[in-house]
Amino acid sequence: MYRTFARINTTLFLAIFSMFIVGCELEIGIKQTNETVDSGGGDIGVPNSCGELASGETETRTRFESASVVAPASCQAELQVRVCNDGVLSDFNGSFTNASCQVVQAPVVDPPVTPPQSCGSVASGDSQTRIRYQAASVIAPASCTSETQTRLCTNGVFS
Repeated sequence: MYRTFARINTTLFLAIFSMFIVGCELEIGIKQTNETVDSGGGDIGVPNSCGELASGETETRTRFESASVVAPASCQAELQVRVCNDGVLSDFNGSFTNASCQVVQAPVVDPPVTPPQSCGSVASGDSQTRIRYQAASVIAPASCTSETQTRLCTNGVFS
């Protein structure tokens, strides 16, 4: 006995009817592409659909690894596919779960304000004064010659 086979297309559902007369038996086959279906002695093997998807058709979507990334990084996308197989719709393949992704600018962060450094016991911005003598000792009637020295502490450094 002869049989007619049908193929199911994943993107286009074309029905081309072919009639073959074998002996006294009339067989009708539906020709599509992609999946072979045995129409068997006169039966038409039309698979069940999945709503708007015919059996063998696919549905695609794009999912992203993250909902947002900080520039200059870019969003990583994944194209996911699922298939209708005789009325049963498979799960989408892939592992990314976010439906959208935004590239955001990094927040502007002011550098931390550090308190000024002191110069030991002298605070930054304060000055230190001392008196120095020209000689460690003198012979009388000479007198000691002195000078006043001042230095300013600026963020941990005397100047």
